[in-house]
Amino acid sequence: MGKGLLNYILKEKGNSHPKRVKVKGQISLKLVFYILIIVALIYFGDKFVPVYYRAYIGARGACKAALENYKRYGHDYTLNRLKETLDEIGIPKEERKTSIQVEEGIVTVAISYKHKVNYLVKYEKNFNFYFDCQGEAKRPVF
Repeated sequence: MGKGLLNYILKEKGNSHPKRVKVKGQISLKLVFYILIIVALIYFGDKFVPVYYRAYIGARGACKAALENYKRYGHDYTLNRLKETLDEIGIPKEERKTSIQVEEGIVTVAISYKHKVNYLVKYEKNFNFYFDCQGEAKRPVF
């Protein structure tokens, strides 16, 4: 685009400052910024959302299921089934503690664990989760 055409456009519009004219195929800086934001959201979502999903959907559900299992089957079966369920969900064995306690007719099922997430190669984030469920201790009827 020559200077003559640019001067003609400026004189026609009565503008003394040149306007930026987009060339076909040119990407704006705003578009690049939005693309980078979307890519970052997808990356961090892929790293952190599964951790929270396992915790709040998986572990909390396993805690409630263990409470119901205790009412039907007793302590030993419930503890073994709880550990199997947590293994299936993908909660790390090394960093978890599970317990079932009965005090004065109240059953308390507790699950606590830590989960490490590595992101951007050299950074690490530790998540600590703790869930407990309480209910009446009804002995199984045989």
